[in-house]
Amino acid sequence: MKKQPKSSLITLKIGQSNNPIEKALSVISKYTDGKQAVVAFSGGMDSTLALLLTREVIPNITAVHIDWGDFTYPSIRRKVKLIAKQFSVPLHIIYGDEALKQLAHRGISCNTCTRHIKLGTIKRHYPNAIIITGANQSDSWGRGGTYFNPPFLAPLKDFTKEEEMKILKNIYGITDFHIGVHPEREGCMLRHLWMPDKDGTKTSLTAIVNKTLINLLDEKNISHYLANIKVIGNKKETKFIINVLPSLPANIKIQISQLLSQYGTVLWGEDISSLTVVINPSLDNPSGKESIKSIILGEMSNPNIELVFIRSKSDFIRLFQVVDAS
Repeated sequence: MKKQPKSSLITLKIGQSNNPIEKALSVISKYTDGKQAVVAFSGGMDSTLALLLTREVIPNITAVHIDWGDFTYPSIRRKVKLIAKQFSVPLHIIYGDEALKQLAHRGISCNTCTRHIKLGTIKRHYPNAIIITGANQSDSWGRGGTYFNPPFLAPLKDFTKEEEMKILKNIYGITDFHIGVHPEREGCMLRHLWMPDKDGTKTSLTAIVNKTLINLLDEKNISHYLANIKVIGNKKETKFIINVLPSLPANIKIQISQLLSQYGTVLWGEDISSLTVVINPSLDNPSGKESIKSIILGEMSNPNIELVFIRSKSDFIRLFQVVDAS
């Protein structure tokens, strides 16, 4: 029997006719009718809304979460389990840290990770299922793709972040949209590795130094809305750029610097004026450079850093490598 979207209550709460929720529920119902379906669930705002709307159509829907092992923030694990428990959603956790480490060989790309590791892993575990994602207007799939690209379904394709926040808050009572240690979504610690890692040493270091930072801030009960350590450098030298906002007291900065100095040169993002960035040849154009600039400056404590771009001689680097800071 065909599933019917249970959307009348939602429509009344939003107070609008022909609202985007009706479309999303119809998309879910249409493409999952008579088929197995799961939701790719990261714990972030997008996948949370995708999960809860899917649950309106498929009450027993399973949320599938990829745990990145040492690279997963403890706060993300807590959030994932909390939402699953709060809304009585079956939760299947799959570990993907080994596959993630392999990606670091040529440098990290979050889009590549999402498409080939995260969604690819879920596809291998659920080969016959429709995999529902949180893709929306903030990403390329939402802006230019279709609702259904088998086996992936994007019922939030037409949604903006602002619309998602409103729905989660007004309908489901969710007001905390923050995961990780970034004002917006932050999937795992390995996104802070800004250089290729052929032997795995920098990959491990990225987890170690970021955990050290987070643990110290938690121990001292220091509130923050940005906290990361970027791992940069080249074959000869590794440097660590610490980014924390609000800025830390001088004595805490000294303590953190001393803890991390055993691993390499320690720098503070707020003191940096320039970064030297080697980019993949395909990105050596205004659009590509602007994309890299957005990624880098969006995660630094100083948004006014000058980026000096150098075109890579080969396409080995997946996106970019920050080779130096001054």
